[in-house]
Amino acid sequence: MWVCMALLAALLVYSAWTVRRLTSVVKLAPAPAVNHGPLPESVRNQVLALVEPHLENASLQELHTGNVREFRIAGKPKELLAQEFYAAFRPLVVTRLMPLLRPYGEIISFDITALDLPPARLRDIPDQKDS
Repeated sequence: MWVCMALLAALLVYSAWTVRRLTSVVKLAPAPAVNHGPLPESVRNQVLALVEPHLENASLQELHTGNVREFRIAGKPKELLAQEFYAAFRPLVVTRLMPLLRPYGEIISFDITALDLPPARLRDIPDQKDS
């Protein structure tokens, strides 16, 4: 009986410790200031070079809404199956495109024919009172 109570107490202590770790808020380092100036041509060319193997008629548009800058990548997938396209394109977005565009804007979105990719936040959206 004592062994069962000791195991139950250990389980409760471990559960409390686990819940505390999972619910603690991680403080991220503040991101450097965003550069809303013109997107450097070298960055634009890098983005297009990265997406052209996956998209026909690839384009990169910049949209400004208040003090939020959105980059929209448009085109038609070259792969016939959506699974093949997603398998190659999603890692590219996360590992290459987002770090490349993060210093220049807040959102990256996609207008890809016959596919519905959700937009992704590159950084925190600034408050309207900061402008």
